[in-house]
Amino acid sequence: MNLESSSIRRNNRIGHINNHGRTNVPPPIIFSPKCTRKDALLMSYQRAVKCLQDISNGDLTKIESLSNHMAFIENKKLFSQFCSIFPFDFFMNIILNHETFSFPALKCFSCCIKSNLCPITNYCNLQITQQLFEIQNNDGFLSTFHSLKIFSRFVLISVEIRDFLLNNGILDIISQYLSNERIPIPSKGQFMIISSSLLINFLYSEPKIPQIYFSSISNSILFYLNERTDSLILEILEKFSKQPILLYPDLQMQISNLIFNHFINTTSEKVGLFVYKFIKSNKITSIDNLQLTLRFLQQIDSVKLRKKCMKTLILHEKEWKNVNNEEICNILMNVSENSQVFIKKLGIKTLALYWDQSKMIDARFMNLLLCFLNDKGFGTFCIHVILSFLTSSFPPEILKHFLGEFWSAEIESQLAEIIENGNEEESNAASLLLNAFVEASSQFDT
Repeated sequence: MNLESSSIRRNNRIGHINNHGRTNVPPPIIFSPKCTRKDALLMSYQRAVKCLQDISNGDLTKIESLSNHMAFIENKKLFSQFCSIFPFDFFMNIILNHETFSFPALKCFSCCIKSNLCPITNYCNLQITQQLFEIQNNDGFLSTFHSLKIFSRFVLISVEIRDFLLNNGILDIISQYLSNERIPIPSKGQFMIISSSLLINFLYSEPKIPQIYFSSISNSILFYLNERTDSLILEILEKFSKQPILLYPDLQMQISNLIFNHFINTTSEKVGLFVYKFIKSNKITSIDNLQLTLRFLQQIDSVKLRKKCMKTLILHEKEWKNVNNEEICNILMNVSENSQVFIKKLGIKTLALYWDQSKMIDARFMNLLLCFLNDKGFGTFCIHVILSFLTSSFPPEILKHFLGEFWSAEIESQLAEIIENGNEEESNAASLLLNAFVEASSQFDT
């Protein structure tokens, strides 16, 4: 391959975006108003299978049709079924040797290469990589877009392929397309997602990449993160949260700090979950961990994320209880009062750990506890928390206020019912609380 001529073609192709008139968007399919997304994906899968049958019967024109009916790949089951019958060898041969159908075959192959059913080692060699590199170099943006998906898999397997791509300007190619104003913004956004996967895999490959390339890759990744596009952020965080970049601790720290500073105020559940997972897996300081936990607990209305945050608070109770106890309790109270039952209960458990009984009895907390007095299982926990308040050494005026505020015939009736109808543990707890109420009240009887 003449790399000098390839470089010239690369410089000339920046205006060559749509690959011989092809566009990014397949012809629209009109569905019935009653057609669900699941129905649409199944229809897409069925059309793709029919295309494969026609292709196997010799109709290569159906490769183009197949490339426009790959929407089903977002369904894991349908994608796996399709890849189990996809002729990988045949499509790679079309990519390399049949110019007319090379691009649609590349598009199909690049979609399927992420499957575990793909015999990736059959194609991961320098000769095929050189041919694919030449094809994307000649054919423009869309060919590069789909080739990057394949290269991303290759570089984790072969350091020879990794070094070939780096030495032959793959980073310059990515940079040139990103700076090309003729490429539509949505297409450029997708290109950033695909190229970020390749850049990150460069960092996971061993041995370490040369410093001259590392600087360019790290700057690109930091630039991508600064774009703050949810889909791009999720792609990068998903990869980095699986394992740290052990070979590049300084970059790991930069990325952690950038993500912490830029996304601590996010209100997106998806972004929040990935940021929380990433930050916690990258050993941030304890204070930053507390700050992130409290922020996400307040501002992201997500049962899944709030559950994670509260469990983190429970795990670090001994460490954090005296850091900013009042703020922690106020946030837990606000969240618990305005959340679903599951989060209310978990909030009460967390509050019970952080609440400083020696300082105050709070009406809001007590009302939360009383709401679950008759709750099967959890009610016993609430009874023991209330009992701990009654048996604490409060000044008489506080205890009197407590009894006047919360002791009532209704509460007495509820406890009597639990004593009569509850199991042994529930009955014993209710009996202890009732006796404690009676004993405390007797101190103020006239």
